[in-house]
Amino acid sequence: MTIAFWLGILSAALAARPRERLALELAYVGSLVAGCLIWVVSLAAALHYGRRVARGPVLRFISVAAGLTLIGFGVHFALKAVLAI
Repeated sequence: MTIAFWLGILSAALAARPRERLALELAYVGSLVAGCLIWVVSLAAALHYGRRVARGPVLRFISVAAGLTLIGFGVHFALKAVLAI
C-alpha cells in the first residue's frame, strides 16, 4: 500500500515537469521503491523490538505525547485555515 501511494505521488510530480532521460526517471522510481522497502522493514523492526521497551508507563507516555502532538498540529492548521479565510 505504501509503494502504491508513493508511486501515485511520484507519478503526479513527474508528470508536472519536463521529461528527462529514461535512466533518470527509472532512478526516481527505483529510489522510491527502495525507500519504501527500507521504511517498511524499519517500521516492522521497530514495532517488533519496541514492544519489549514500550510497556506500562513508557507506552502511556508515548501515547499521551503523540496525542498532544496531533492536537497541537490540528489547532495549528485550524488557525491557519481560519486566518486564510
